[in-house]
Amino acid sequence: MIWASPPCRGPSRSRLSLNVGAPLSDCSRESMPLAMPVPDLRQRGIALITVLLVIALGTVIAVALLTRQQYDIHRTRNILESDQASLLVRGIEDWAQELLEKDMKKGKTDHLEEDWASPLNPIEVENGLVEGQIRDLQARFNLNNLYFPVKPSKTSPPPQTDNRQGIQDPTVTSATGDLQQAQKAKIYHPEKQFQRLLEVLGIDSDKIQILTQSLQDWTDKDQDTHYPGGAEDAYYMDLTLPYRTGGIPLRLPGELLSIQGYDQALLEKISPYVTALPEITAVNVNTAPKEVLMSLSERIDPNIASELIENRGEKGYTNIQQFLQQKSLAGITIPPDAITVSSQYFLVEGHSKFGNLQKRQYSVISRPNNKPARIILRGEGVY
Repeated sequence: MIWASPPCRGPSRSRLSLNVGAPLSDCSRESMPLAMPVPDLRQRGIALITVLLVIALGTVIAVALLTRQQYDIHRTRNILESDQASLLVRGIEDWAQELLEKDMKKGKTDHLEEDWASPLNPIEVENGLVEGQIRDLQARFNLNNLYFPVKPSKTSPPPQTDNRQGIQDPTVTSATGDLQQAQKAKIYHPEKQFQRLLEVLGIDSDKIQILTQSLQDWTDKDQDTHYPGGAEDAYYMDLTLPYRTGGIPLRLPGELLSIQGYDQALLEKISPYVTALPEITAVNVNTAPKEVLMSLSERIDPNIASELIENRGEKGYTNIQQFLQQKSLAGITIPPDAITVSSQYFLVEGHSKFGNLQKRQYSVISRPNNKPARIILRGEGVY
């Protein structure tokens, strides 16, 4: 059995005197309620900060995931659009090859009134467009003509020799000195043509020899420097960022920037008039601009060059003899090996746009006689 404690019988609450300093009786102590614990404000602050940090961290992670997802979506879209743009611009190559092969069957001469010379106007496709242009690279001076050996002219007869001993007859030489001088004038000298082209384009005469000889030294296989303007490995290895000469033909005109004396301004000035082809080539007089025609001889001035362009008409010259027999060329000797009326190398420039992406591509097409046209060089950007 549990016995209850007797009630405290002290004086009633109403009769208690408020004596603060008086000690409490046992009954008073037992009758007072227990004090409630007071929360610590610092603990409340830490808990709030923790919650805010968790929320902030979650927000950052969510934003990062969404950003990464958007990035992946844009990247995937760009890849798809880039592939589509590449396919469109590759179609320009197929168009050019087919057009050039058809042209070859129509005739042996090439001129600017043929179908291939007309640009392909922009063709709209779903979510994009494509356009292209074919240019005759043999309307330009081939920089690699300075590298490849010049073949003997087919129109120049060999020196007369003593049939018994196989040596040149001195009596024949003295009797035909003027003829031999004329034959020498018909020998093609690519370096002279290049120098004349630079002169026509307004390049400083003090630099022309340096530019020519530096180009010769860059492509040749030896280390014999052309004097006085050439430069071989010894020059380039002494630069801040050393490198060696190429020792091979140029692939692109832009490689001139690696050669002594050439800079971006000069390259932009001569680029429309030069090319780099894998063999020695002649200039097509039916497609060449005035500046290139003037490079064929120092005696061809702007007026003569303009007259030659006017006289070729819509169909062009049918053969080199017709060109050489022009009245404006009377008394002017042009090496027959330096010119032609047909071309085998063409530049195809393609531009496509798909979505937000654009592609520019150049291709060099070789079209040998009676053989299919084929791509020998391809790149992005400008040739």
